[in-house]
Amino acid sequence: MSANFCGRCGNARASGQDLYCRACGAPFDEPHPIAPLARRSGRTALRVWQLATVAFAAAAFSLLAWQHRGGRPAPKPVAQTPEVRPAPNLGALISDARPAVVTLIVYDRRGRELGFGSGFFVSRSGEILTNHHVIEGAASAKARTSDGSMHPVQVILADDPKSDLARLLVFADQDTPWLPIAANRPQVGDRVVVMGSPMGLDETVTEGIVSAVPEQRAGQSDLEPATLQITAAISEGSSGGPVLNARGEVVGVATAFMREGENLNFAVPLERILTLDRNQPRTFAQWRHPHHPGSAADYYTDGIASWRLADCDGGLAMFKKALEKDPRFAEAWWGRGLCLIDDGKRNDAAAAFARAVQLRPDFASAHYDLGIVYADEGRRDLASKEYGVLKTLSPDLARKLEGYMSSDQPRSVSGRASATR
Repeated sequence: MSANFCGRCGNARASGQDLYCRACGAPFDEPHPIAPLARRSGRTALRVWQLATVAFAAAAFSLLAWQHRGGRPAPKPVAQTPEVRPAPNLGALISDARPAVVTLIVYDRRGRELGFGSGFFVSRSGEILTNHHVIEGAASAKARTSDGSMHPVQVILADDPKSDLARLLVFADQDTPWLPIAANRPQVGDRVVVMGSPMGLDETVTEGIVSAVPEQRAGQSDLEPATLQITAAISEGSSGGPVLNARGEVVGVATAFMREGENLNFAVPLERILTLDRNQPRTFAQWRHPHHPGSAADYYTDGIASWRLADCDGGLAMFKKALEKDPRFAEAWWGRGLCLIDDGKRNDAAAAFARAVQLRPDFASAHYDLGIVYADEGRRDLASKEYGVLKTLSPDLARKLEGYMSSDQPRSVSGRASATR
């Protein structure tokens, strides 16, 4: 007996005496290229045969291809490894952002402290972004920087109670460090950092993720528009602090938290920040009493603010109002000269600076800028005269003027402004 299964249909031999398959009639001694598998039906055996044929054809094709390539084996595919991005350095992010974050102290009209909050510089010109409710009801404010310096808040550039945002300006002697505003809104799960002064503790940092992005939330008007929900902790005094993404960009302004909830913290979203319009600069007095006529000092301060923000047309308009109120206001004449210099009107600027030093002979900044104009015009005798005056009034400005007259360096205005006479 050569087989116990039919080579054609796969059925088992019913008896050892059977010479032919009782199912299909094929002889059991008929040779077959595929050995039968135990208990496999005839259809399954046929499928095995088909698979074997396909495998044989594939092997033949591979052999031909190998010969066509000159007998060289085919190169193995190189596995693609996913790009590994380094995790953001949290310490470096905080170190870079810290100098731009400030503590805001607000005062009543008698100079008594009302409270404090947080804010951050958003330009090198000294612009600060914070919450509206931080300055609400205040008659004045000061910004304390990370090095302990105190800068009076001179004007309010924008204020939106609905968005709970305010934009302020300080007159710093040098460019201020600032934080960039993000272009794209964050997504749920994104890592964020909040910096501020909770409970008056300067330079406090908390970390978390975005747990909900801005949406219309019916029945939560008390939180609107603070609809950027984060897990980074916010406490009293954190209001107005920046919410930063992993690239150190501002994606929100910390504004509220729910005492009865755990990790329910809210920030004004990016959309509101990007749509906050800058208005005409206003002093705190003008902001608190918008219908009262401004004083000469108010208009002067507004003019200096416009000049610092490169709005010389607005600055000239404000200085004109200040001089209409008080033609002998030396600082307003000096401010007018600064704007005229930037407009390229040197003769008019020189006349404005000369008027300022005539009204106030000890006005060092006006003497310095007048000396600069004289030096630019090649009138070194007059420039030297201003240098001689400055040696007594301000040795620092005297050295700057002397250096300017002896080199080809670009003109640099004194940049010192006083909001009071």
